Amino acid sequence: MKDSNMGKKITIHYTLKVKNGDVIKSTRDGDPVKMMLGSGELLGRIEDEIATMKMGERKSIELPSAEAFGHYNSDLRITLPADKFPDGVQIGKEYILQLNESEDLPVSVIDISKDKVTVDGNHPLAGKDLIFDVELLEVA
Repeated sequence: MKDSNMGKKITIHYTLKVKNGDVIKSTRDGDPVKMMLGSGELLGRIEDEIATMKMGERKSIELPSAEAFGHYNSDLRITLPADKFPDGVQIGKEYILQLNESEDLPVSVIDISKDKVTVDGNHPLAGKDLIFDVELLEVA
């Protein structure tokens, strides 16, 4: 059985991209990232994969949308009266909708008309299959 890196401080370089190749974020042109593996900073599947890697090893981890940020849920696309938003509402701006006394939903504005604003409560990467390319630089 391989030693586990779980619970250890790690340093990685990574590139997160959509399966079609579009890069979402990368540390390759900057400083690597340091974190405690198992702290929840990364998706569980990615942490599990890194836990078995050796220093210097590179790995490409494919994440179907269900294992990443979930399937796109069209029920989280909501159109509301524009007067429910402050002046200056803009596409891309983020708000918190209060669904009830104990539940809030972070949303992004995706469309604005004269009297209506449409927001989306899905994670921006919901419904997308992802690839996480990682290189384990250091384990401490």
